[in-house]
Amino acid sequence: MNRAWRSLWLLLVAPALASAHDCWMEADEYHVPEGAKVVVHLNLGESLTHEEEKPFEKERTERFELRLQNDVRDLLAGTSEGAKPLFTDMLPGSGPFLFSMVRGSTVIELEQAKFDEYLAHESITLPQHPAKHMERERYWRFIKLLGRSGEDTETDLHHRFTGM
Repeated sequence: MNRAWRSLWLLLVAPALASAHDCWMEADEYHVPEGAKVVVHLNLGESLTHEEEKPFEKERTERFELRLQNDVRDLLAGTSEGAKPLFTDMLPGSGPFLFSMVRGSTVIELEQAKFDEYLAHESITLPQHPAKHMERERYWRFIKLLGRSGEDTETDLHHRFTGM
């Protein structure tokens, strides 16, 4: 394959393949001492194997919140575009915390054969449908991270409704 074709292939196929990866938040520590900073990263990879840390993208993020025992903080407006890590700060007091993020809809478009490979890789079975030249999928990512600060563990935070 010559250089021009290889470049064109990467431009067309690489974004679709990258969008099929898993995306998750990961903390440097999930149990931090009271008063210590919590550091949260947004990772991209497969099977929770980290391949890349993603920067914060306001345009693609519909919600970014920190939930504490009796408080919900909107982190969307206060997080800088391109921030890596997503969050670095101390939490007020002791207790469990829950970060939640909604990454906006993404549409991928793949040729039928690549789409079938993608479905097989994700173990997705669809009802029979007529074959098309191109297939589309639209999806959102709903990402959560649960941890705790200090020794206080009594909570129902992990059962709370987040709208996701």
